[in-house]
Amino acid sequence: MMAALFNSPSVDAMGNGDAVGAPTVGSSEAIMLCALSMKKRWQERRAKLGLDNTKPNLVMGNQTHVCWEKFCRYWDVEARYVKCEEGRYCATPELIAAKCDENTIGVVSVFGSTYTGEFEDTEGLDAMVGKLNKKNGWDLVIHVDGASGAMVAPFLYPNVKFDFRLPNVASINISGHKYGLVYPGLGWAIWRDAAALPESMVFYCDYLGTVERSITLNFSRGANNIISQYYQFLRLGREGYTKIMTNLNAISKHVRKAIIDTGHFEILSQDVGVPLVAFRLNKVKGSDGKMHSRLYDEFQLAERMRMFGWVLPAYKMPEGAEHVKLMRITIREDFSMTMADQVIQKLIECVEWLDTHFTVSKEDLDKIAGKTWGRTYSRMDSKVLVGFEELLRPC
Repeated sequence: MMAALFNSPSVDAMGNGDAVGAPTVGSSEAIMLCALSMKKRWQERRAKLGLDNTKPNLVMGNQTHVCWEKFCRYWDVEARYVKCEEGRYCATPELIAAKCDENTIGVVSVFGSTYTGEFEDTEGLDAMVGKLNKKNGWDLVIHVDGASGAMVAPFLYPNVKFDFRLPNVASINISGHKYGLVYPGLGWAIWRDAAALPESMVFYCDYLGTVERSITLNFSRGANNIISQYYQFLRLGREGYTKIMTNLNAISKHVRKAIIDTGHFEILSQDVGVPLVAFRLNKVKGSDGKMHSRLYDEFQLAERMRMFGWVLPAYKMPEGAEHVKLMRITIREDFSMTMADQVIQKLIECVEWLDTHFTVSKEDLDKIAGKTWGRTYSRMDSKVLVGFEELLRPC
């Protein structure tokens, strides 16, 4: 079913054939397996050609999940990151191509950024990889990190190519416990076909009554999540998943518009992507007619929201755009339109409270005091008071 959903050439449209994949403990284990298969595939090819295979590297945007950093550290692979910058929070095919060389085991396409929900241009990356392979005689492949987006796009954006319809996509990881609609603890690793998975990673076990292929990092695990995923597929089917994702998308668009209408925020997420809304505070016009940052930031707004039971994560963009702070509302199956209206109303109330009560962000306090954050101040001396007056004057 999974192989057919992602158009694997190893099965037909009904899923008949020999699909290659494994259930995993979340997308993290799936990523470890798929990335390891890229490394082994590269090493084996280099060994056959009599070339050095001791300096592997992996190219990806630095908005990737931390498990990619874990893989590179655990399996001795050089991580080559395309850094974000303000206004561009994903890697582009051209920027990824510039970091590839003969030691690159593969490239990663993040299909649903943790930060903004954005889909990277996998189709454009596939075309770029094809050109690099043809020009240099390489055998670069693409892994699609579809932890968030792989169970959204087939139903909302069927014409967006990110899967095995693209010839250079070798593997995909999927989180069943995100938009696969299963409770936490389930991931999937799917390979294009048997040729995409090195035989050296496959173990054959026959002591349970039949010969089984094992390609997981562990062996024993509960089957409850797998059964749940199977049940959801049978119960909902493509039509059911399409209805759910369409509803989530409608709620996401409603939240997006409502946040824009407050006039307090700038949207950082894209129209096409995971159903979430990422946003940051707008600057405000001071009495001098200039635009100024507020005396509080997204972290303080998130803290205020938490006081009323709403947990909206506040965080910073990765290196290259780390000065950008943002918040995120993720739309899940149990997030209704009524809840959307409630969170927006509370968001407005919290902003209005912060606008009318004296607060100061960590960075501004550091600037004013000229001292290390975390120190307890026993008094407000004249230097600090003058600093506060200077800070308040523009507003």
